Amino acid sequence: MLIWGSGSDSLRVRAASSKPCPTCGLERPFSLYLLYDYAHLYYLFSWVTKRVYLVACDICRRGSVVPRNEVGALPDDPIPALRRSGWKIGAGLLGGLLALSLIGGLVLPRITENAQRAHVGDIYECQFDRRPGETADRYGLVRIQSVGDTAISLAASKADYADRSSAHADFVAKRWSDPGYLDTGRPFTLTPAQLERLRQSGRVFAIWRED
Repeated sequence: MLIWGSGSDSLRVRAASSKPCPTCGLERPFSLYLLYDYAHLYYLFSWVTKRVYLVACDICRRGSVVPRNEVGALPDDPIPALRRSGWKIGAGLLGGLLALSLIGGLVLPRITENAQRAHVGDIYECQFDRRPGETADRYGLVRIQSVGDTAISLAASKADYADRSSAHADFVAKRWSDPGYLDTGRPFTLTPAQLERLRQSGRVFAIWRED
């Protein structure tokens, strides 16, 4: 089962110049900023997926995009090493744990207990229950709407598919963020134990969690 997610951040790289800011209407200092997106697996395996350089006002943060070839030389990569190369550290740790498990006959511990708990906003790519009278499997997405001590509320996608690849395409495209994609008007409820049985049943293929 995959538990993965993504995020974004920005960094001030260096001072640029002072000039009139169209948004502020005053003379303002400008700087070069780096905006970047990243992805991660299990919060350890992280890598940068997109970089955009921006010369922007230090006060309102409005400005314009600058092509990388116009940025010039940078002494060091401003993105923290763990954020841009965390996947290397994660891979090394995972390899060490696997070796320890094989040598000592141990069971590989869960990488993070927090990732196993249900969180509001979690998206499951899964196999749906068959409707009465149906014999074919159906696939779609489910979002956790609320989490309580005894009940977890979920909303399923209005569309379901006879082939898993179509559901996976919706998952990759983050279709759950489209208005009306989820059937929020007809949520259903599972107990924490029922949700855990679903996760362990092999019917949940991937989980997405936003940072």
